[in-house]
Amino acid sequence: MKRLFAALFLTLIVPALGFGQDSAAEILESRESFQMKDVSSGTYNVYCKVRINKESAVSAGNITIFTDSDRSLSSFSATVTNTSGKVIKKIRRQDLDSRALAQELADDSFVYFCHPLAPVPYIVEYEYTLTYKRGVPAFPSYFPVPS
Repeated sequence: MKRLFAALFLTLIVPALGFGQDSAAEILESRESFQMKDVSSGTYNVYCKVRINKESAVSAGNITIFTDSDRSLSSFSATVTNTSGKVIKKIRRQDLDSRALAQELADDSFVYFCHPLAPVPYIVEYEYTLTYKRGVPAFPSYFPVPS
């Protein structure tokens, strides 16, 4: 019998790096949820929407996802739009780069996308799912975003 535990559900709609158009970047929306299906598997879903207002904050639009032998990236989608909503670029899973954390840790890696995407201001919106297999050694971290 499968049991479903909602271990973490987080919805944040708060500015991260300031308020309004005068800030360097803003988190417009951020949601994370972790569902433990049984003692050996679970899924971690992440959605984030960030507005980049100044060149000094383009790194706030970078996407970084850590994977290892226990968790893998099962789905990914992202779009970059201008502030009026026109799609500038769709980022596919094939557009992501992957690097091992260390040569000895071949399974431990991070998947990332960190290219300047458009003239400032622009909005990066992404969503991904990590699938936990072979156990859940620790739940995803939660850090409140200061307002």
